[in-house]
Amino acid sequence: MVQTLLSETVEKLGTELQWGWDERWNTALMVIQGEDGQNFLTKLQSVFTDEWTTDNIEDASEGVQSLAQGMGGLRAGQKLFAAQAGEGLVMYAASWPWVGNSHLSIRIGIYGADHNMDVRTIFAPDSLKPKS
Repeated sequence: MVQTLLSETVEKLGTELQWGWDERWNTALMVIQGEDGQNFLTKLQSVFTDEWTTDNIEDASEGVQSLAQGMGGLRAGQKLFAAQAGEGLVMYAASWPWVGNSHLSIRIGIYGADHNMDVRTIFAPDSLKPKS
């Protein structure tokens, strides 16, 4: 189920930009410049069922709150998009604007079990290739 959901998500988000891999958070990572970042947020809103910010995170499920805390908590301007991905699993996208809003970092992952390789294989397959 997780692989299918991830495949559908990457297809719905469809972008010419290439996803990379963030070793620190074990998530797919994309950095977008300027207005393209705001346009991508609209895509995320259409894919994920829930959107969390500093204003409403206390209303989130325990799992989503735990995820947010594990990522250092939400700060002003940051958004956490979430959708159920199975029993006890949450697929999420974290949106973190850079200082000055020149860029937007988007991280996508699965919280609740180790599905890092599923995320990496589907979103950032080039990151698995040996470096030459």
